[in-house]
Amino acid sequence: MSRMSESYARSPLPLSPPLMEACLRHNWPANLRELSNFIKRYLVLGDETLAASELQPGPMAVEERTSKAEAQSLARSLAAA
Repeated sequence: MSRMSESYARSPLPLSPPLMEACLRHNWPANLRELSNFIKRYLVLGDETLAASELQPGPMAVEERTSKAEAQSLARSLAAA
């Protein structure tokens, strides 16, 4: 946050306990690059609620889990038949 705030000539934003918890729970599949982009967006937009919502699984993640569960259920049904 400190490096980004200097780069963008902004004051650093606080990471509240709920936002920090959301960051700790997030998987960060792209590691530092994704974390860096997240901090940049939070710093520029300044909206903690929006930042925290970005870390939640989205509708696509739910759809993918549902599709996999349905496929597994269908496969079990076919195997039992």
